[in-house]
Order: sequence, then C-alpha cells, then structure tokens
Amino acid sequence: MEDYYQILGVSVDASQEEIKKAFHRLARQFHPDVLGSNKKNDDYFKKITESYQTLSDPDQRRHYNIKRIVRTSPQSPKSHVQDAAFFAFQGFSEFLNDLLFKDAAQATQAPTQGQHVETQLTVSFAEAYLGCQKSLSFKALRVCSDCKGKGWPPKHPPQKCPECHGAKVRLAKGPLPFKRSCKRCNGIGQIQAQVCRRCNGNCLFTETETIDIEVPPGVSHETRLCLSKKGSSGLHGGERGDLLVQVAVAPDSGFSRHGNDLKVSAPVTLSELLLGTQIRVKIPGDELTMRVPAGADLGQSFRLKNKGFAYHKKENRGDLYVTLKLTLPPHIPESALALLKQLAKIVPGF
Repeated sequence: MEDYYQILGVSVDASQEEIKKAFHRLARQFHPDVLGSNKKNDDYFKKITESYQTLSDPDQRRHYNIKRIVRTSPQSPKSHVQDAAFFAFQGFSEFLNDLLFKDAAQATQAPTQGQHVETQLTVSFAEAYLGCQKSLSFKALRVCSDCKGKGWPPKHPPQKCPECHGAKVRLAKGPLPFKRSCKRCNGIGQIQAQVCRRCNGNCLFTETETIDIEVPPGVSHETRLCLSKKGSSGLHGGERGDLLVQVAVAPDSGFSRHGNDLKVSAPVTLSELLLGTQIRVKIPGDELTMRVPAGADLGQSFRLKNKGFAYHKKENRGDLYVTLKLTLPPHIPESALALLKQLAKIVPGF
C-alpha cells in the first residue's frame, strides 16, 4: 500500500491547504512535460496525482487513514493505537456534529413565528384622557405575494439534489459508517436554481400596513400597547409576531397630570372668593359644576373624586384637583375705586 503522505511529503495531520501546495510543487517539478515522457516518470507522476486526489477529498482521506494505520510497518503497536484513536475521534466528532447541531437550513423548514414590530403613536392630552380610535401605519414583513412564501418563482421550482437524490442524507465513510446531512443541499433534499426577484428568496417582503387601533382611556406617556399577532408574518405557516406601540402623549397648557390625577386651574373673581359662588370647570370632553364656598383662599385646591384619568383595566379613576386662580378686571372706574377705599377702611385685611 502506497504511503500518500510520504509521496506528497506532508505529515498525516497536514491541512488541505498544505496538501494542495505540496501537490502543485511536485506537479511543477515532475510533470512529464518537464522531465520528459517515459514509463518511470509517468508512473511517479500518476502516484503524485493519485495521492492528491485521495487526500484532498475528506471522505476518501478518512477511509484511507483507517487502512493506513493497520498496514505493516516498523511503527510500534502503541503508535498504531494512537493513530487509530486520532482518526476514530475525527469521524466520531463529525457524527456528534450532525447529531447535535443539525443544519440550520433544515430548521428553517419548520414553522417559525414572525418578528415583533415596534412603532410609535402620538395622541393628544384629551385623547389620552378619553380614549380614542387612531389610524396607525407601520412597516412589517409579509409573506411575498409573488412566490407565496416559497422563495422561488412559480415557474422555476427547486430540483432534486443530484448528490443525495432527495434523501437529504448521505452515508459517510469510515470505520463506523453513519448517515449525515447532505452537504450539497444542506439537508433539504432540493437545489434551488432561481430565487424570487421580489423577495430575493427570503419568502417575506417589507410592506406598509395601516390599521385602526383602540387607545384605552387613561393611557400615559411612554405606555406600550401590545397588539397580539399584528406584527410580521411567520415562515412556513408560523404565527405572526406582535405589534408593540409606544404611546407619546402631547402636553396641554391647560392641564397637568400626576399619576392618574388631573389638575386644572379655575379663574374666580375677588367677589366670588369673598361671597362664594358656583363655577364651571372644563375638563377634556366635559364641563363640571363646582361650588366655591364664601371666604375661600386664593390658590386653594378642591378635590373632585373619580374625575381624573382612568386606571388600566379598572373601573375607578384618579381624582380631579381644581386650584382657584384670581382674575382681576382689566379696568376699574374712578367711582369703584372710591368704594374700594371706603371698604378697605371698614373691613380689616381687605
């Protein structure tokens, strides 16, 4: 039995690149066109070629290595055992690789859930208080309409793999033959000659979609709404992902929010503070009547229960706090000023 490693002048653990370089070096040196054609030169060049063809193919090299370690040679039995263990482990490691780490191309054939999609939506302060319906546009992956999610043109379907003939696996050579995924088709059993031009073979295509969504009352700034199965489409029958909508609430100069409580200022006149009155308080979507008692303090706040923002998935609401704000007439006539001066003398602290 010829020693192919010795013929090429490389070690038994030489890489494929080292084997290739050794062959090209010897081929340039011993080619019949260089040395001249005769039986001795032709036979030696054939041995160089045969050695390279065997050692450059991983399956043939593995099979040759097993035969080589049991040939008659001056090596000690210990050396044979070491070589056998090395090549046996080399084959077993490939077996484990196929067993534990199956080709990713096979995994893609299973139903795969679509990706989640994140987008933003801005609502007004009043819309956040009352709740509303909004039209929302977003981009998501959808099953390609040209190839129907196949990845190839309908007129050019994939062909049966010429290596495994559609079996998806091949019998690996070695001391303990085992089946492994076909490298030519990546364990799919088919070779795809052409891909869909629209989706470039990805089966999915980015599209803009517009839907109407319900914004619940009481939504706060940076609240994230989750719309189940409204995100990107899945592959091979997999479910859609979710649509995640981050809400931004625009501020309103007439109101402020603290948790679920709503705060507003209500204008009152000096006489209303002194004598008491009923005022109208505007809130988003409504107007309330509130009694101001006589002698109320300027800046005093009054609490109206359950008139604030709604709690999420609860029936009750926060409270409304109304703060009194004094408003003065833009112009006071001279006759009124005289009366005010007289009143200041009569009423201490006026």
